[in-house]
Amino acid sequence: LFVWVMLRHFVVFLLCVFSVSASLSSCPSIRASVNNTKIFARWSDYNPTEVVAFEWAVVEGDLSSEDGVCHSKPLFYTLPNVMKWTHVRKSNQVNSQALSIDTEKDYRVVLRITAQDGSLFWVSSEPANVAEFAPTMHERSSSNQTQRSAPCLPSDCEIDQNNSCRAATISTREKLDVLYGAPQWPNRVGASSVYRE
Repeated sequence: LFVWVMLRHFVVFLLCVFSVSASLSSCPSIRASVNNTKIFARWSDYNPTEVVAFEWAVVEGDLSSEDGVCHSKPLFYTLPNVMKWTHVRKSNQVNSQALSIDTEKDYRVVLRITAQDGSLFWVSSEPANVAEFAPTMHERSSSNQTQRSAPCLPSDCEIDQNNSCRAATISTREKLDVLYGAPQWPNRVGASSVYRE
């Protein structure tokens, strides 16, 4: 009886191990686009419970592997040549900071995926298209804010007349000068005076 119970526990343990180490049941499909100096990407068609984290990078040119297919070996063995690896946790939508982008060249988004069992997978997008999908929610809200913060006439800004409209042309530096006065620096000469104070 004891052997039977131990055998049953061992079989359950093996089933648990093999169900966790199943890696990825489907590879994410990536859509990437270029808009001025930024690259946007989003991916879908994968099981989020199988993924611990994503990292993404941007590379220029062709890769020696097929786009849109998960690989268990890195797609390149150097540093990414446009944008370095960036950890994005489980996010499925990202956008870059300003990059040096030549519209005549092909750019690909590469994902490095950490699966639940600790294994790594790499997948690349097809060459990024010029702004093929709609802006993200953040972009939409920022465009709405610019519309709302347009200069207003006193008759349009009854609530804010005391502040002469928030969209006034007073710079931040001018406001700080009024509050704190002009910047003051030590009169001593030399770098050592900074460290003594």
